[in-house]
Amino acid sequence: MASYEAFLSQQMAQQIKPVTGLESARDQLRVLDAIPYQEQARLLLEAVQDYQKLKDGYWNMVVSYKNQDLQSLYYVVREVSMGMKDYEKLLLTDRNRRWMPAIETMARQQASFFAVGAAHLPGENGLINLLRRRGYKVEPVVE
Repeated sequence: MASYEAFLSQQMAQQIKPVTGLESARDQLRVLDAIPYQEQARLLLEAVQDYQKLKDGYWNMVVSYKNQDLQSLYYVVREVSMGMKDYEKLLLTDRNRRWMPAIETMARQQASFFAVGAAHLPGENGLINLLRRRGYKVEPVVE
């Protein structure tokens, strides 16, 4: 199964639509660099040692996403994803807030489609709530 990212990238290329990132690869690496290397190593080792838990968590997240069950998705992200609970602010909340000005600017300029990792959607500080608080109408796109 191809990733959603690969599928969406292929669709945009076929439709000759521009694709812009909300952050650069360098920005993403800076976020990861904020997690101490010893902690990164511990989380990686934990993921390798309990790969089945990680795999099950991923598929639970996919099912929750497809079912548009944001509460379940939020639970899976926080409670099942290894290390996410400890770094939710760094990995999700702070980034969501940094993305908001770019999202608003792009949305004002033209009709836009934003694709982000599923973990960025739910929760009080998720993109859906942040956008709704600013008056945007946010609806799921379903096949």
